[in-house]
Amino acid sequence: MIWQSLAEIAAAENYTINDLCTLIDSRRGPMGLTAAIRLFVLHYYRLAITTAEARLAQTAKAESDVTPAPGFSDPGTTELIAGPASVDQALAIFVWTDETLARMRTDRASMQG
Repeated sequence: MIWQSLAEIAAAENYTINDLCTLIDSRRGPMGLTAAIRLFVLHYYRLAITTAEARLAQTAKAESDVTPAPGFSDPGTTELIAGPASVDQALAIFVWTDETLARMRTDRASMQG
């Protein structure tokens, strides 16, 4: 499932799978590559869903001034593409991860005295 999702993201964003894995690898920090790919795919689709819901909410508001309930989308929509620069946005998760890991190391060191 993860590998199929990675292939779909690469195709949707005009990357080769190798190029996308290289980008993830370059930003993953101390995290294992497989875990980083899983996190990237999860974050990408979360961004895509958030973006799709925002677009649907704007459309619904413009058409009938009614916002769809959270978590619901247009039943005719089958594609989830976060839009331009979504790969960069999804890769940003690793910045947060690196900062969090650094904070955890600092906390652990201070606890050990």
